Amino acid sequence: ADEVARLVPAGPIAVVTGKGNNGGDGWVAARVLAAGGREVRVLALAAPGSLAREAAAAAQAALEAGVRWEPAGDALAMPQQLAGAAAIVDAVFGVGFSGTAREPYASAIVSMDDAEAPVISADMPSGVDADTGAVAGEAVHAAVTVTFSAPKPGLLLYPGAAYAGE
Repeated sequence: ADEVARLVPAGPIAVVTGKGNNGGDGWVAARVLAAGGREVRVLALAAPGSLAREAAAAAQAALEAGVRWEPAGDALAMPQQLAGAAAIVDAVFGVGFSGTAREPYASAIVSMDDAEAPVISADMPSGVDADTGAVAGEAVHAAVTVTFSAPKPGLLLYPGAAYAGE
């Protein structure tokens, strides 16, 4: 939330969430940003009711706090959903990602990357392998990556380091 405030002091925030724990991180970010007075909307690649464990709990807490959400659109709809956002939080893939993103995730990554708003990635830029820094397919070029627990090798090793931003 502090990185978003520094990078983008005003305007609506779009949070793009996946189905795993990284998506849960996005739901937490949405709740915290909303509690801080920001206009926030989650674009969910997986409906809140389909999430498991910690991600499900994070989504439920955000919804109970009044965070608005809608299903993330396809390659044609998502750019429109992101239009007007002052910043985008990328919470699609985290440390468990390797290889290439399949649909609908690949289109979501391209849509975030093509948007005019700066992207803040949760833990890892989606599409970058956290262990090796490998980028085998589509990946987000983040303005800022907020990582958790410890720095991931993929944030420091190229080509992943070139996607991580600050």
